[in-house]
Amino acid sequence: MAQRRRRGRSPRPGRLPTITGKQLIRLVEREGRFDRLRENSHGVIFGGEGDDGRYIFTTIPNENVPLGKGLRGAILKQMGLDLDGLRDLIEKHGLR
Repeated sequence: MAQRRRRGRSPRPGRLPTITGKQLIRLVEREGRFDRLRENSHGVIFGGEGDDGRYIFTTIPNENVPLGKGLRGAILKQMGLDLDGLRDLIEKHGLR
């Protein structure tokens, strides 16, 4: 028997909620690990020292649309985070 999709319920445990660029920008700013360097037409540019000691630049789109899995993964990788790190940020600061 095929399973039906559940509507209106929270995502399954272990899965991340859909996150927009604006929400990710707020999480990064609240964490304070990276400095907000500049805002341009593409988004907000952040810079900071990575775990390996190199200085990192990353751009997060300043839009209110959900980030795709690939873009979200690339941004997190550039910032030295993984999905567990993003989960921790969401639990610590909340998602609005």
